[in-house]
Amino acid sequence: MIYLFLLSQPLRFVMVPHPLPLEHGEYMFSMRYEPTGFLGGEVSFGLWDFLGIGVGYGGNNVIGYGNVEWAEEPWIEIRCSFSYYGFDIGIGYDSEEYDELSPFGLYLTGGRELYLLLGDAYGNAGINYNPENQTLDFFAGFYLRLGDTHYLMADYRFGAGEPGKNYLNLGFLENIGPLGVEFDLINILAQEPYEGPFGRQLKIFYRERF
Repeated sequence: MIYLFLLSQPLRFVMVPHPLPLEHGEYMFSMRYEPTGFLGGEVSFGLWDFLGIGVGYGGNNVIGYGNVEWAEEPWIEIRCSFSYYGFDIGIGYDSEEYDELSPFGLYLTGGRELYLLLGDAYGNAGINYNPENQTLDFFAGFYLRLGDTHYLMADYRFGAGEPGKNYLNLGFLENIGPLGVEFDLINILAQEPYEGPFGRQLKIFYRERF
C-alpha cells in the first residue's frame, strides 16, 4: 500500500513543482500533450532520496499534418529537497516552458502534508526567478488524495513577466500500478496569451524502481 502511494504521488501540481523529487532508484517516463498542440516527453531519475534530475524534449505539430516545429533545445530539471520542522523544502532549476509560459528557472518551494476529512492532502507554495526575463514570481499548489492512487490537484501562478496574470489550473490524476494518466484544465481564468475559456491537457506517466 505504501509502495503504491509513493509511486503515485505527483511530482507536479499540474505545472507547479512539488518539493520532493523521485526517490533513490526510481525512474519515470512521461509524455504531455498541451492545448497548444505541443507534445513533449521526459525521462527522470531519483539519484538519491534528496536529489532528482529530468531531461526532456518535444515539439509542436508532432501529431497531425504539416511540418513538425521542434523545440530549439532540450529542457532540464534539477530538484533537491530536505525536511525542516515537518516541512518539505525544495530547491531546483527548471528550464521547461509550460503552455507558452516562461520556465520556472530557479525556484524555492516548501510544503507539507495536510490531513483533511475527505482524505490526505498536500499544500505547497514557493517563489521562482526566471533568468530569461529577469522576473521574480510566486506560485502555489495543492492536491487531495482520494483512496490510494487518485488525486484532485490545483495550482496557481501569479505570472510576473507574462502577458497575463493569475494562471489557475485544475487536474485529476489516476494511477494503475506504475502507470498514471492525468487530465488537466489549463488557465481556468482565461488569461492571455490563450484563446477561449480554458485549455485541456493530457499527461501519461510510467514510474518504477530499478
